[in-house]
Amino acid sequence: YMPTMKHLKSSSIREKIYRARRTIASTGDHDNIPVILRTLELKARQAQLLGFKTVAEKSLASKMARSVEEVDELTRLLRDSSYTAGKRELTSVQAFAHENGFEGDLALWDVNFWLERQSEVLYSFKEEELRPYFALPAVLEGLFTLIERLFGVSIKAADGEAEVWQEDVRFFKIYDGADHIASFFLDPYSRPENKKGGAWMAQCQGASKVLGHKPVAYLVCNGSPPVEGVPSLMSFRDVETLFHET
Repeated sequence: YMPTMKHLKSSSIREKIYRARRTIASTGDHDNIPVILRTLELKARQAQLLGFKTVAEKSLASKMARSVEEVDELTRLLRDSSYTAGKRELTSVQAFAHENGFEGDLALWDVNFWLERQSEVLYSFKEEELRPYFALPAVLEGLFTLIERLFGVSIKAADGEAEVWQEDVRFFKIYDGADHIASFFLDPYSRPENKKGGAWMAQCQGASKVLGHKPVAYLVCNGSPPVEGVPSLMSFRDVETLFHET
């Protein structure tokens, strides 16, 4: 989606893609708004049964922030700190677009396209040119080294030691010294025919001393697959996403 919004020249087609994405599962037989509203209602009821005033208060019971008010204050500080800079950047890209033939105000589906063009002119920079510096094997090596430095654990490939659902899926084990403490699957590549977009990490087996289970998670991304022996080359955004999900 994002490469399309950055590089597709037709504003009208970008608009169609933008609107289609923003209205997924919101009309006709596929409208899931009633399901969402019912889910919110049940979550609120669950929070009240557990002695909390709101779902947010229940969520924070296991998190670092001590209150909903603290979260609201941090959000306000971030908003106040970034709003002026964001407005200045939008004004700049609007002027750049006008200088290059765009008429009217930039719509939401125009902003990323013109930001990309402006970056190319101002910084002689194209995001795609970074890909050769971020081959997936090198990125994983850097990620695992950082994790080892931060948390004192090591990550080792264990491909073939667990059944996988697709041949490109990797399997890794996490060690604290010589002790195996956890594992995870890495499903790194896009498969549009049977895999949804985006990236996520989730638990597929929880830890249990009673059952003798070690935790197992799966980390799913949608990067470009290798081509003719060349490893997957990641955009900087792909790298950010991988680090974020890990």
